[in-house]
Amino acid sequence: VSNCQEGTMMRLVSNFSPLRRLRIPALSTQKVSIAPALVKELRDVSGAPMMECKKALMAENVGGDINKALDWLRAKGIAKAKSSERVSAEGLIAVFSPLPTSNTQTATMVEVNSETDFIAMNKDFQLFVAVLCNTVHSSLPSISGAISIPEVLKLPPVWWNAESNTGIFKGKSHATVQDMLGDIVSSIRENIVIRRVENITSSAGSSQSRSLLSSYIHGKVGFDMVPPQIQLGRSAAVVELKVTSTEEAVSDASILHCNDMARKLAMHIVAAKPQYLTVTEVPVDVIERETAIFRKQALDDLKTKPQMVDKIVAGKVKKRISEICLLEQSHVAEENSPVVEKFLTAFSASSANLSHVGVNSYYLWSLGSSLQKENPSTSDTQS
Repeated sequence: VSNCQEGTMMRLVSNFSPLRRLRIPALSTQKVSIAPALVKELRDVSGAPMMECKKALMAENVGGDINKALDWLRAKGIAKAKSSERVSAEGLIAVFSPLPTSNTQTATMVEVNSETDFIAMNKDFQLFVAVLCNTVHSSLPSISGAISIPEVLKLPPVWWNAESNTGIFKGKSHATVQDMLGDIVSSIRENIVIRRVENITSSAGSSQSRSLLSSYIHGKVGFDMVPPQIQLGRSAAVVELKVTSTEEAVSDASILHCNDMARKLAMHIVAAKPQYLTVTEVPVDVIERETAIFRKQALDDLKTKPQMVDKIVAGKVKKRISEICLLEQSHVAEENSPVVEKFLTAFSASSANLSHVGVNSYYLWSLGSSLQKENPSTSDTQS
């Protein structure tokens, strides 16, 4: 065969070669760009190692979504279940708590944000937050629920006494909260924002059934000039109890007895951070999400027998739901950590002249985030 013919044959073979005809697209080398700050956020939320957090954020069907990444880590057994709601704001939360035996049970909560954390230790800033809380409680007692910030800014400041007007506010007359806010911003030289304001009013009762609002503040700050009814800190819980008597009326002594217990329950709420009051309030999509996570864990575990998967998943979902519902949680502020609902039942039984003590609602605030859960089945009668 001549060289010319050989070359022609080689070209023909090459053209019909399977490797020639099969056009394999090049694998994409592009990856999802993950910012280091997002990896750190996921690590703070999950407690998982940095490299695992990065791997989770870059995983298939996650695409940098921090909530999906948390589910991915949980399904792999790398992270425990935690709330992905992140707290990043600085500043203070204030709560005005009513006296336990007062006929009017209205608590006021305010959150004021600052740019840096050390501002919370500034006495002028603390005084401003306390005056703001006192102003709302005194000027808008009939409003229940969230109050608009523009409405609050128009209010004239209400001090508890003349001697409390100290620091940068001494000798000054502020026509509105807005004027007072401008004064503190000019003094501290930071952007100060009133983020949210809310009044919590207990549900109406009767002589035989009274409501009680009690609170707890974590990370407490403040000084002697602030009255004891106003507490300042980084997170707070307000819990509403319904107290029913076996007699014609609930006595003040019974209310004071319940108030000590209610404060411990508010302390538990701050620590345990329940997301719902009862199991019946948990949305279906939350249960489905938890079921999917635990099912993947069970299927990935080679030691799990296929016939046991459903039973294992059901047990884990039940345990998880109990961890996020207040009445199903273990009471961390009481001895031996009893289940909250059983503890309340035992408390009622051991208290003289009381037939029932239950939780109507609770409010949980942390700087930068909020949780509020109410019992939709609450009524004026108790079985």
